[in-house]
Amino acid sequence: IGEMAAGIAHEIKNPLAGIAGVIQVLKKDLAPGDQKRSVLEEVLSQVERMDKAVRNLLSFARPPEPKMTLVDINEVIGRLLDFLAPQFAKYAITSERKLASGLPWLSLDPDLMQQAFLNIALNAIQAMPGGGKFTAETRVDNPAPDVPGQVTVLFTDTGKGISPENVSKIFSPFFTTRQQGTGLGLSITQRIIEQHGGEINVTSQQGKGAIFTITMPYPDPHKGS
Repeated sequence: IGEMAAGIAHEIKNPLAGIAGVIQVLKKDLAPGDQKRSVLEEVLSQVERMDKAVRNLLSFARPPEPKMTLVDINEVIGRLLDFLAPQFAKYAITSERKLASGLPWLSLDPDLMQQAFLNIALNAIQAMPGGGKFTAETRVDNPAPDVPGQVTVLFTDTGKGISPENVSKIFSPFFTTRQQGTGLGLSITQRIIEQHGGEINVTSQQGKGAIFTITMPYPDPHKGS
């Protein structure tokens, strides 16, 4: 099924790129006040939406292998929040960083991990259309002296929350409560976290926001030695 999905996605992606290119050319030939421009802009936005859905499908059908390197997880989160600053401002969302100092560097693929975190943050933004607060927190958890430690990442929002019946479904492929969602963002996020040996969970109450908790293991000192 994955191979079939990837094949179909490729067949759709190439024509979409051609359509987008033609629309851009047509737009250039129209005067700024021409009513046809708004029609073309709407068509282009729908093409971009389809292209995003196809890219998500490709990511789900053929997930890339992580390229592991030692990374400061706080740096990954910091870059993400900087990138999203305009989006936060647009929707009157404040962001807070509670990043613990002295965290051990983790063995992970920084690009894939940023994609995983981005999917969570975008969901949070969509859950707070009237404004709110998004908090990113990191901490070290050492359960016991003889148990390997782990880094915990928490993303908290003050949005509309998730209903009890949907909490157990949000990581399922193609599950979405939005009209324009593909339902693959959090499935891809879960897969990326699990590829890194981590776990992701969510707790939420309707009207009281949501907390996504990600635990990432310390690098294995014996691996590769």
